[in-house]
Amino acid sequence: MNEKDNEFIKYIKENYYLGDYGVVHEKEIPIFGEQFGLDDKKVKQELKRIDCIIFKSGSKINAKNVEWDKLKDIKLGKGQRIPKYVQGKKIETAAGKRIWSRIREELLREHNMSCQICGFNTDKPGDLHAHEIWEYDENNFVLILKEIQLICTRCHGCQHPENAAMLSIKNDEKKGILRVIPKSHVLEMYLMRVNQWNLDTFKQYQKKFSDEKCELMRAEVLNARSSDPAAVKKRELNNANWRYNIEGKIPFHDEVIQILREKDLYFD
Repeated sequence: MNEKDNEFIKYIKENYYLGDYGVVHEKEIPIFGEQFGLDDKKVKQELKRIDCIIFKSGSKINAKNVEWDKLKDIKLGKGQRIPKYVQGKKIETAAGKRIWSRIREELLREHNMSCQICGFNTDKPGDLHAHEIWEYDENNFVLILKEIQLICTRCHGCQHPENAAMLSIKNDEKKGILRVIPKSHVLEMYLMRVNQWNLDTFKQYQKKFSDEKCELMRAEVLNARSSDPAAVKKRELNNANWRYNIEGKIPFHDEVIQILREKDLYFD
Protein backbone atom coordinates (compact mmCIF):
# COMPACT_ATOMS: atom_id res chain seq x y z
CA MET A 1 0.00 0.00 0.00
CA ASN A 2 1.52 3.33 -1.11
CA GLU A 3 1.46 6.73 0.55
CA LYS A 4 -1.65 7.89 -1.34
CA ASP A 5 -3.54 4.82 -0.18
CA ASN A 6 -2.48 5.44 3.42
CA GLU A 7 -3.60 9.07 3.28
CA PHE A 8 -6.95 8.04 1.82
CA ILE A 9 -7.58 5.39 4.47
CA LYS A 10 -6.62 7.78 7.25
CA TYR A 11 -8.99 10.43 5.87
CA ILE A 12 -11.90 7.98 5.62
CA LYS A 13 -11.41 6.65 9.15
CA GLU A 14 -11.17 10.15 10.61
CA ASN A 15 -14.25 11.52 8.83
CA TYR A 16 -16.59 8.62 8.00
CA TYR A 17 -16.22 6.19 10.88
CA LEU A 18 -17.94 5.94 14.24
CA GLY A 19 -15.79 3.60 16.27
CA ASP A 20 -14.88 0.78 13.88
CA TYR A 21 -17.90 1.19 11.59
CA GLY A 22 -17.74 3.34 8.46
CA VAL A 23 -20.18 4.42 5.73
CA VAL A 24 -19.56 6.60 2.67
CA HIS A 25 -21.94 7.66 -0.11
CA GLU A 26 -21.59 6.27 -3.62
CA LYS A 27 -21.57 9.81 -5.05
CA GLU A 28 -18.46 10.64 -3.04
CA ILE A 29 -16.30 8.01 -4.72
CA PRO A 30 -15.23 10.19 -7.69
CA ILE A 31 -14.58 13.06 -5.27
CA PHE A 32 -12.27 10.84 -3.22
CA GLY A 33 -10.54 9.77 -6.42
CA GLU A 34 -9.93 13.36 -7.48
CA GLN A 35 -8.75 14.37 -4.03
CA PHE A 36 -6.26 11.52 -3.58
CA GLY A 37 -5.31 10.77 -7.16
CA LEU A 38 -7.05 7.37 -7.27
CA ASP A 39 -9.41 5.92 -9.88
CA ASP A 40 -12.91 4.84 -8.87
CA LYS A 41 -12.01 1.16 -8.94
CA LYS A 42 -9.10 1.71 -6.57
CA VAL A 43 -11.26 3.76 -4.20
CA LYS A 44 -13.83 0.97 -4.03
CA GLN A 45 -11.12 -1.64 -3.48
CA GLU A 46 -9.66 0.31 -0.57
CA LEU A 47 -13.08 0.87 0.99
CA LYS A 48 -13.83 -2.84 0.71
CA ARG A 49 -10.48 -3.71 2.25
CA ILE A 50 -11.32 -1.75 5.42
CA ASP A 51 -14.96 -2.99 5.42
CA CYS A 52 -16.36 0.49 4.83
CA ILE A 53 -19.95 0.34 3.50
CA ILE A 54 -20.91 2.24 0.36
CA PHE A 55 -24.36 3.83 0.71
CA LYS A 56 -26.45 3.31 -2.44
CA SER A 57 -29.90 4.85 -2.81
CA GLY A 58 -32.70 3.18 -4.74
CA SER A 59 -31.44 -0.39 -4.51
CA LYS A 60 -33.87 -3.14 -3.50
CA ILE A 61 -33.65 -4.97 -0.17
CA ASN A 62 -31.85 -8.30 -0.23
CA ALA A 63 -33.58 -10.11 2.64
CA LYS A 64 -30.67 -12.57 2.93
CA ASN A 65 -28.38 -9.72 4.00
CA VAL A 66 -30.72 -8.18 6.59
CA GLU A 67 -29.30 -8.54 10.11
CA TRP A 68 -32.64 -9.03 11.82
CA ASP A 69 -31.18 -9.18 15.34
CA LYS A 70 -29.92 -5.60 14.97
CA LEU A 71 -33.49 -4.42 14.33
CA LYS A 72 -34.75 -5.79 17.64
CA ASP A 73 -32.79 -3.45 19.90
CA ILE A 74 -32.19 -0.20 18.00
CA LYS A 75 -29.71 2.18 19.57
CA LEU A 76 -30.84 5.19 17.52
CA GLY A 77 -33.82 5.54 15.21
CA LYS A 78 -35.75 8.26 13.47
CA GLY A 79 -38.27 9.92 15.77
CA GLN A 80 -41.84 10.29 14.60
CA ARG A 81 -43.21 13.82 14.65
CA ILE A 82 -44.72 14.45 18.07
CA PRO A 83 -48.51 14.92 18.19
CA LYS A 84 -49.71 18.40 17.33
CA TYR A 85 -51.50 18.76 20.65
CA VAL A 86 -48.25 18.62 22.65
CA GLN A 87 -45.88 20.47 20.32
CA GLY A 88 -44.07 23.27 22.15
CA LYS A 89 -44.84 21.84 25.58
CA LYS A 90 -41.66 21.07 27.52
CA ILE A 91 -40.05 21.46 30.93
CA GLU A 92 -38.05 24.51 29.85
CA THR A 93 -41.22 26.48 29.08
CA ALA A 94 -43.37 25.01 31.87
CA ALA A 95 -40.92 25.18 34.77
CA GLY A 96 -38.75 28.04 33.49
CA LYS A 97 -35.36 28.60 31.91
CA ARG A 98 -33.56 28.99 35.25
CA ILE A 99 -34.23 25.43 36.45
CA TRP A 100 -33.78 24.11 32.91
CA SER A 101 -30.27 25.63 32.74
CA ARG A 102 -29.39 23.90 36.01
CA ILE A 103 -30.74 20.58 34.68
CA ARG A 104 -28.65 20.90 31.55
CA GLU A 105 -25.48 21.78 33.50
CA GLU A 106 -25.97 18.76 35.74
CA LEU A 107 -26.44 16.46 32.73
CA LEU A 108 -23.22 17.77 31.20
CA ARG A 109 -21.36 17.06 34.44
CA GLU A 110 -22.99 13.68 35.06
CA HIS A 111 -22.21 12.34 31.57
CA ASN A 112 -18.77 13.95 31.24
CA MET A 113 -19.72 16.03 28.19
CA SER A 114 -20.56 12.87 26.19
CA CYS A 115 -23.58 11.82 24.13
CA GLN A 116 -25.51 9.04 25.85
CA ILE A 117 -26.32 7.40 22.52
CA CYS A 118 -23.24 7.47 20.30
CA GLY A 119 -20.56 8.37 22.86
CA PHE A 120 -19.46 11.57 21.11
CA ASN A 121 -17.30 13.58 23.51
CA THR A 122 -16.68 17.32 23.24
CA ASP A 123 -15.41 20.31 25.19
CA LYS A 124 -18.12 22.51 23.63
CA PRO A 125 -21.40 22.43 25.63
CA GLY A 126 -23.33 23.70 22.60
CA ASP A 127 -22.61 20.43 20.77
CA LEU A 128 -24.79 18.56 23.28
CA HIS A 129 -28.54 18.92 23.82
CA ALA A 130 -30.90 17.92 26.61
CA HIS A 131 -33.60 15.76 24.99
CA GLU A 132 -36.88 15.03 26.79
CA ILE A 133 -38.56 11.63 26.35
CA TRP A 134 -42.32 11.73 26.84
CA GLU A 135 -45.38 9.54 27.01
CA TYR A 136 -48.90 10.93 26.72
CA ASP A 137 -51.98 10.16 28.82
CA GLU A 138 -54.75 11.26 26.46
CA ASN A 139 -57.53 10.40 28.92
CA ASN A 140 -56.28 12.75 31.65
CA PHE A 141 -54.43 15.22 29.37
CA VAL A 142 -51.08 14.56 31.04
CA LEU A 143 -47.57 14.76 29.61
CA ILE A 144 -45.46 12.11 31.35
CA LEU A 145 -41.72 12.80 31.41
CA LYS A 146 -39.81 9.51 31.34
CA GLU A 147 -36.24 10.74 30.98
CA ILE A 148 -33.99 13.60 29.93
CA GLN A 149 -31.04 12.43 27.82
CA LEU A 150 -27.86 14.28 26.98
CA ILE A 151 -27.32 13.69 23.27
CA CYS A 152 -25.26 15.23 20.47
CA THR A 153 -26.57 17.41 17.66
CA ARG A 154 -26.80 14.57 15.17
CA CYS A 155 -28.52 12.11 17.49
CA HIS A 156 -30.95 14.87 18.47
CA GLY A 157 -31.62 15.54 14.79
CA CYS A 158 -32.77 11.95 14.39
CA GLN A 159 -35.34 12.45 17.15
CA HIS A 160 -36.94 15.45 15.44
CA PRO A 161 -37.60 14.67 11.75
CA GLU A 162 -38.84 18.20 11.07
CA ASN A 163 -35.35 19.53 11.90
CA ALA A 164 -33.24 16.47 11.22
CA ALA A 165 -31.86 17.42 7.82
CA MET A 166 -30.22 20.65 8.95
CA LEU A 167 -29.04 19.26 12.28
CA SER A 168 -27.42 16.29 10.59
CA ILE A 169 -25.27 18.30 8.20
CA LYS A 170 -24.03 21.01 10.53
CA ASN A 171 -20.66 19.37 11.13
CA ASP A 172 -20.22 18.30 7.50
CA GLU A 173 -20.44 21.68 5.79
CA LYS A 174 -16.66 22.15 5.81
CA LYS A 175 -16.23 18.91 3.87
CA GLY A 176 -18.37 20.21 1.01
CA ILE A 177 -20.35 17.00 0.78
CA LEU A 178 -23.64 18.83 0.29
CA ARG A 179 -22.61 19.39 -3.31
CA VAL A 180 -23.46 15.79 -4.10
CA ILE A 181 -25.36 14.17 -1.23
CA PRO A 182 -29.01 14.81 -0.29
CA LYS A 183 -29.34 16.05 3.29
CA SER A 184 -31.56 13.11 4.21
CA HIS A 185 -28.85 10.66 3.12
CA VAL A 186 -26.31 12.30 5.45
CA LEU A 187 -28.62 11.55 8.37
CA GLU A 188 -29.35 8.01 7.17
CA MET A 189 -25.65 7.21 6.85
CA TYR A 190 -25.22 8.42 10.42
CA LEU A 191 -27.98 6.05 11.59
CA MET A 192 -26.13 3.20 9.92
CA ARG A 193 -22.89 4.08 11.74
CA VAL A 194 -24.50 4.36 15.17
CA ASN A 195 -26.49 1.11 14.83
CA GLN A 196 -23.77 -0.67 12.83
CA TRP A 197 -26.27 -1.60 10.11
CA ASN A 198 -25.35 -2.84 6.68
CA LEU A 199 -27.24 -1.29 3.77
CA ASP A 200 -29.98 -3.95 3.55
CA THR A 201 -30.63 -3.78 7.30
CA PHE A 202 -30.99 -0.01 7.08
CA LYS A 203 -33.36 -0.25 4.11
CA GLN A 204 -35.51 -2.76 5.99
CA TYR A 205 -35.69 -0.35 8.94
CA GLN A 206 -36.46 2.55 6.59
CA LYS A 207 -39.32 0.63 4.97
CA LYS A 208 -40.93 -0.08 8.34
CA PHE A 209 -40.46 3.53 9.46
CA SER A 210 -41.97 4.89 6.21
CA ASP A 211 -44.96 2.55 6.46
CA GLU A 212 -45.66 3.67 10.04
CA LYS A 213 -45.27 7.34 9.08
CA CYS A 214 -47.73 6.96 6.20
CA GLU A 215 -50.30 5.35 8.49
CA LEU A 216 -50.01 8.21 10.99
CA MET A 217 -50.37 10.85 8.27
CA ARG A 218 -53.35 9.05 6.74
CA ALA A 219 -55.05 8.88 10.13
CA GLU A 220 -54.47 12.62 10.73
CA VAL A 221 -56.01 13.54 7.36
CA LEU A 222 -59.05 11.34 7.92
CA ASN A 223 -59.57 12.68 11.43
CA ALA A 224 -59.33 16.28 10.30
CA ARG A 225 -62.12 15.76 7.76
CA SER A 226 -64.36 13.57 9.82
CA SER A 227 -66.98 14.06 12.49
CA ASP A 228 -66.53 10.57 13.92
CA PRO A 229 -65.47 10.04 17.56
CA ALA A 230 -61.78 9.85 16.67
CA ALA A 231 -61.90 13.28 15.05
CA VAL A 232 -63.79 14.72 17.99
CA LYS A 233 -61.18 13.29 20.36
CA LYS A 234 -58.35 14.87 18.35
CA ARG A 235 -59.97 18.27 18.57
CA GLU A 236 -60.47 17.75 22.29
CA LEU A 237 -56.78 16.93 22.69
CA ASN A 238 -55.72 20.00 20.71
CA ASN A 239 -57.81 22.28 22.92
CA ALA A 240 -57.10 20.64 26.29
CA ASN A 241 -55.20 22.23 29.19
CA TRP A 242 -52.34 19.78 29.54
CA ARG A 243 -50.51 19.13 32.80
CA TYR A 244 -47.27 17.35 33.61
CA ASN A 245 -46.12 14.29 35.53
CA ILE A 246 -42.53 13.19 36.09
CA GLU A 247 -41.95 9.45 36.32
CA GLY A 248 -38.27 9.30 35.42
CA LYS A 249 -35.28 10.27 37.51
CA ILE A 250 -34.13 13.71 36.38
CA PRO A 251 -31.78 16.29 37.94
CA PHE A 252 -33.53 18.47 40.56
CA HIS A 253 -36.56 16.20 40.34
CA ASP A 254 -38.31 17.50 43.48
CA GLU A 255 -37.67 21.16 42.65
CA VAL A 256 -39.16 20.80 39.20
CA ILE A 257 -42.29 19.16 40.61
CA GLN A 258 -42.65 21.92 43.20
CA ILE A 259 -42.42 24.63 40.53
CA LEU A 260 -45.04 22.87 38.40
CA ARG A 261 -47.34 22.44 41.42
CA GLU A 262 -47.11 26.15 42.23
CA LYS A 263 -48.23 26.89 38.67
CA ASP A 264 -51.04 24.30 38.92
CA LEU A 265 -49.41 22.37 36.08
CA TYR A 266 -48.59 19.12 37.91
CA PHE A 267 -50.76 16.01 37.84
CA ASP A 268 -50.35 13.58 40.78
